[in-house]
Amino acid sequence: MNSSGCYGKVGFNPSSKQLLGDGLVGLDGEKWALQRRITNHAFNMERVKGWIPEVVASVTKMLEKWEEERGGKMEFEIDVHKELHDLSADIISRADFGSSLEEGKRIFEIQERQMHFFYEAMRSVYIPGFSVSMILNETLLLYPPVVAMVRKACKNVKLGSLNIPENTQLYLAMAAVHRDPMIWGEDAHNFNPLRFKEPRKHLASFFPFGLGPRICVGQNLAVVEAKIALCMIIQHYSFELSSTYVHAPMQFLTMQPQYGANILFRRINLS
Repeated sequence: MNSSGCYGKVGFNPSSKQLLGDGLVGLDGEKWALQRRITNHAFNMERVKGWIPEVVASVTKMLEKWEEERGGKMEFEIDVHKELHDLSADIISRADFGSSLEEGKRIFEIQERQMHFFYEAMRSVYIPGFSVSMILNETLLLYPPVVAMVRKACKNVKLGSLNIPENTQLYLAMAAVHRDPMIWGEDAHNFNPLRFKEPRKHLASFFPFGLGPRICVGQNLAVVEAKIALCMIIQHYSFELSSTYVHAPMQFLTMQPQYGANILFRRINLS
């Protein structure tokens, strides 16, 4: 969110710098603009459409694995959080590297360990009629990938009636905005995809992937992947929360279920 050029990224602390390096998330200025142009081209919708066969292949592979685990039973339980994590990794491996998850598994294992180290370091104090789209939007409204963004005023600016001094850090709590009854109504905390039947009154009321020029570059791939996976799953299974599920969302770089997401699946009899 930086359409006026007045708001920039807050610098990394040493722990996060080790994890994120000089990637797009941490860059600013001309370096960011150059890398953003390159990655925008890599993830534009036309290119993402070209990856649909890889997405379908990965989801098909996951469903075949589920059938093996089902073992002829009509009902079985799966931790969907882990399965979808592996699915995303497999799709990224196929689309970006031309390999499968097994071949790229070492890379993702190293990345997972880095995330754990970073998370531990960040816990210490550092001071210097539903459509698929409506269901996805409602899910992202209640549980956005990240709960907040932090920006820094690059100069003295006026924001509405507020005078913001240069170098002031702004904490943009999307989790609070997404559940604000003043914006979304009294049922703001409830799952209600029908709210997305009507156009939003303000663009900044819903920003799960960010806003402006720094909006998540992988948004197109993430949404296409989710839609394809969900459509393919519901063709084969009905599902409901398992009795073992514990609702405990946590922030671990991204929003994740602390104890997994155990779902009870039932095979749909297509005959």
